[in-house]
Amino acid sequence: MMKSRVTFRLAVAVVAWCVIGNAWSETFRCEADGKTIYKDEPCVAGRQSQILIFDKGPSAEDRAAAAARLRDDKAESSAMQHEREKREQVAFRADPDRRREVNACAKLAVRAKRAHEDYGTAGLREQAKKRVRMLRADEDYAALCKKR
Repeated sequence: MMKSRVTFRLAVAVVAWCVIGNAWSETFRCEADGKTIYKDEPCVAGRQSQILIFDKGPSAEDRAAAAARLRDDKAESSAMQHEREKREQVAFRADPDRRREVNACAKLAVRAKRAHEDYGTAGLREQAKKRVRMLRADEDYAALCKKR
């Protein structure tokens, strides 16, 4: 059973590889004596017509230009991100209220995390008390920090 699955998957992979490999090659449709023939090389001169169906994809120059645009875009995006972070840091340093709020949120997050851990490890007698403490810590954190 397992061997037939592997064989089937291998056959599907080979067929897919053949189809994908041929999709990026040049294919010509030639008509001669009322018959249509598809070839990967140009038709012989004469009464036959030649139509290019698939091309080989982007040229080397196009790929190089796209890679250069990608590098430029990444560099520009990185510079913009750096500038934004820099502006945010300056604004954060200049606003003492914001710093206090962030520090308070960090402390409340630690308190809530510890309350969850305590509740998880509490015995049956302590669970009710620990659950109330955990819910209060969650409410305090949500009231101050989740309003953004």
